[in-house]
Amino acid sequence: MSVYTPILSTLPLQHAQAGFNLIEIMISLLIFSSLSLALTQLQLNSLHASIQSYQEIYQHLQAQNAQELRWAQRCEFVSASSLLNDAERVISC
Repeated sequence: MSVYTPILSTLPLQHAQAGFNLIEIMISLLIFSSLSLALTQLQLNSLHASIQSYQEIYQHLQAQNAQELRWAQRCEFVSASSLLNDAERVISC
């Protein structure tokens, strides 16, 4: 009496894949590094825009302070002048 043995059991067993191939690791590193560079570029662009915005705000505040200082000096000069009457002081200042 013969014992039935399936054909698959007579073929040599192939080992299951135990890890990653070198090409898989290289592709994943390429994808990761590309995404990291893109994220870094976005952060640098955001930082550049933030610095530029800060500089514009600072320049605006400096101009506004200079204008207010000139206005205060003008009003001080007009009010110190004894030659002007009250109506001219209100109009000038």
